[in-house]
Amino acid sequence: NALDSRIKIINDKVFLKELYDAEQIFSEKILNLSQNKIQLYTEDEVEKVLDNLCKKEQIILEKEQRNAVILSCMYDSGVFVLSGSAGTGKTFITKIIVKTKKRLRKLYSKDTELEFLGVAPTGKATKVMEKNFAELNISCKTIHRALNYHESRFEKNETNLLDETYFIVDESSMLDILLAKSFLTAVKQKSTILFLGDVN
Repeated sequence: NALDSRIKIINDKVFLKELYDAEQIFSEKILNLSQNKIQLYTEDEVEKVLDNLCKKEQIILEKEQRNAVILSCMYDSGVFVLSGSAGTGKTFITKIIVKTKKRLRKLYSKDTELEFLGVAPTGKATKVMEKNFAELNISCKTIHRALNYHESRFEKNETNLLDETYFIVDESSMLDILLAKSFLTAVKQKSTILFLGDVN
């Protein structure tokens, strides 16, 4: 019957099939992006660029912040998570990451330009992103807008992928599994995703 097609039973657990499938696709995509990340720069190369940036902008990073920048900048693809409660500096560190990535590209990979896109689940969060990242010239959109939501479906999907290759996902703890799955299926395989969200 109609209910049987909407549920999935595994051992003694009952799932809504749509949510179960979304979780499977999401986890496979995260795993694939994580396992296929490419190291483009050495730790020394990143540190050199970061030190110059910090000196120029008169910034002193804590050890954990510094490690976060180095780790996320060494790779040209993959999934990274920057978590912390409000006011702990997620936006600040993201700006340092973006500036460092841009400088690394300019120094070592002159033929390829990174295409950044900031996305968030809500219009309010997107407006905050636009304000925070204005100096970096990063386009910011709601996830629905980025995926071209039209007539109850997303026009950007696994057969019509997003053009950008570096995504900053703000307020990612507000994402539901269906929207997260839709977003990840529209991302090219060799992309970088930086998830920002509350530590809880």
